[in-house]
Order: sequence, then structure tokens, then C-alpha cells
Amino acid sequence: APMVQNQDLQASQGTYVWMPGPEGAREGSDLGAITWPLQIPVAGTYFIWARVLTPTPDDDSFYVRLYSPQEILIPRSDWHAGQHKTWTWIPMRLNRSDTATQFQLPQGHSHLKLRVRENGAKIDQLYITPNAQDVPITPQDNTDF
Repeated sequence: APMVQNQDLQASQGTYVWMPGPEGAREGSDLGAITWPLQIPVAGTYFIWARVLTPTPDDDSFYVRLYSPQEILIPRSDWHAGQHKTWTWIPMRLNRSDTATQFQLPQGHSHLKLRVRENGAKIDQLYITPNAQDVPITPQDNTDF
């Protein structure tokens, strides 16, 4: 808390997480967080995609931290997802980078923690891949399914 789970039929599996707040209000609290446990089969370079709904420039960012039991892999960094008025897959680009961030992940357990930077930014799914060209797809994103 104050990050909570909510329902949206357009979200993957019908749910997402966010810190509630009025759209475009420029409010936030880095107290709210969600942590995803990761199990990486082979150490190496990975790219992380997230499916987000970030409706305004004032509702489009998170703080990201990545750590393993042994070390901090990425210290707290800004992730400005950009404005997306519908659920959209985007690669994580930390600290306003123009290119997708390359995450050096060790084999085994690690954790990705997202903290609220701006309320109103919503996230429902992650996709981790070693292939920079591998773009995730959700069944409702493709009318051929």
C-alpha cells in the first residue's frame, strides 16, 4: 500500500496494480511498491518489457530497483514509460534512455521492485527475454487469436 490491485477487463487476466489517484494530478508516494520474484535460467543480458496503461505525462513513471540475494543489480532508477492511453507493451528504458535497458541478470533468484513515482501509472504484466528483437504479445493484442 498505497499500491493496490484493481480490475480491468482489458488488462492481462483482468487485473493490474497501481496507486489510485486523479488522472494528471502529479501525485505519488514512493511508499507503494510491488515486487516480482524472478527465476533466471542462465546468467546473461536480458530485456524487460512491461504492459502498461499510462494515460498522461503526469501518470507515466515508476521507480525500478533490481536485486539478487547477493547484490543490488540496478539501484533505484527512474522509468518513464511514456504516455499510453491503452494497454501497451513497452521495453523498460531506465533513466530516460532512448534504447531498451540491458539488464545483466545472474542465474537463479532475483527480484524486480517497482515503486510508485506518479500515481495513475498502471502495470499488469512483465516479459523478460534475452532477445532484444523479441516483442511480447497478449492474445487480445492480436485479432488472429
